[in-house]
Amino acid sequence: MKKFLKLLSRHKTIVENTSYLSILEILILTIPLLSYPYLTRTVGMEKYGWILTSMMFVSYFSLIINFGTQEVCAKHISVNRDNLDKLSEIFSSVIVARFLLWVLSFCLYILILSCIPSYREYRTLFLLSYGLTLNELLFPSFYFQGVEKMKYITIISAALRLMSLVLIFLVVRKVGDYILVPICYSVGYLLAGIVSFYIILVKEGVRLYIPNFRTILFYIKDSFYIFSTDVISTIKDKFNYLLVGRFLGPESVVIYDLGSRLINIINKPISIIVRVLFPVFAKNRNITMLKTIKKYVYLLSFFSVLIVEIFLPYIVEFFLGSNVDIWPIRIYLLASLVLPVSIFIASNYFIALGYNQYIFKGILVTTILYVIVLVVLWLSGLLSNIYAFVTCAVISFYVEYLYRVIKVKEVEKNEIKMIYK
Repeated sequence: MKKFLKLLSRHKTIVENTSYLSILEILILTIPLLSYPYLTRTVGMEKYGWILTSMMFVSYFSLIINFGTQEVCAKHISVNRDNLDKLSEIFSSVIVARFLLWVLSFCLYILILSCIPSYREYRTLFLLSYGLTLNELLFPSFYFQGVEKMKYITIISAALRLMSLVLIFLVVRKVGDYILVPICYSVGYLLAGIVSFYIILVKEGVRLYIPNFRTILFYIKDSFYIFSTDVISTIKDKFNYLLVGRFLGPESVVIYDLGSRLINIINKPISIIVRVLFPVFAKNRNITMLKTIKKYVYLLSFFSVLIVEIFLPYIVEFFLGSNVDIWPIRIYLLASLVLPVSIFIASNYFIALGYNQYIFKGILVTTILYVIVLVVLWLSGLLSNIYAFVTCAVISFYVEYLYRVIKVKEVEKNEIKMIYK
């Protein structure tokens, strides 16, 4: 017990950040799940399917606004945490860049929206859903992650997500209220941004100003690999939402989304480890510790998938009712046997150690494969059920995982050589 307490004391910051981030991730997962059965029953599977479709459509533009700055600039913040001038430069560059991208994205969003007939029918819903991008624009979680003050992210996010949940229960009372759902979330994101800016600018003493173009361009260019990776990854991971809605209808989107949410639940413990330890590995490049943690990630993934598979019939009945085929979700969950490890390798090996190009190349290869498989299935007339989309997604995740496992061996060898030099 004494040794354990000493270990906790030695790694106090990591333990605190893990605790705060664990609470945050649990709330991020559970709050939408609390509204899930309520919304499917209040507005119906069809309207809720359109809500999910609009949110997924907006998520593409959120990627543009973020532009990979979350991960990359968290690293810059971590390295320069004791230099207030440098922190001000990084923070200001990211915020100004995101604002410019937010305006550009809105123009592009309106243009694409007007070109899709089925989306034009739900124009109001899609326009209101753009408010969800306020999270990327105004909530600078990259700063708090970089300075290892996850307490702020936890408190702000928890309070405002709970507020959004309460708003949904208060204002969404009938089918026609479905368009109010994105407003409930957007209000929370707006307030989260305001509170975050107050903490950073007033409490932390960071200055917000308009940096010169060259400085902004430096951080944009440095984030380009991650942005490119995120865009290509989104094609592979989220494009299925839009395709399922196009070929099978909004009800199937809800089933596919539940499978995705369950996968997120399984992945979250690993995401917590990844985010908390990221600044540590970015500074000390400890390959031995990385290898040890990677082994435990494998074990945690296996047992998590096993537990969810056992209780899946009860989970699906609670959220969607009893007349739903659970086998597509069962197949989809197989992705979580390797996804947490793949995420860990990408963040705490490739990004933290400066091998960003491996992420981009791996995603590029697997996305090309994903598109080829989709085209073959479409030409063969096999995109008529949800099994085709789920199987295609699972195959792409496994190919991505295999690529990263191969490349991580090269990274480990390079890092060991650098130590001995």
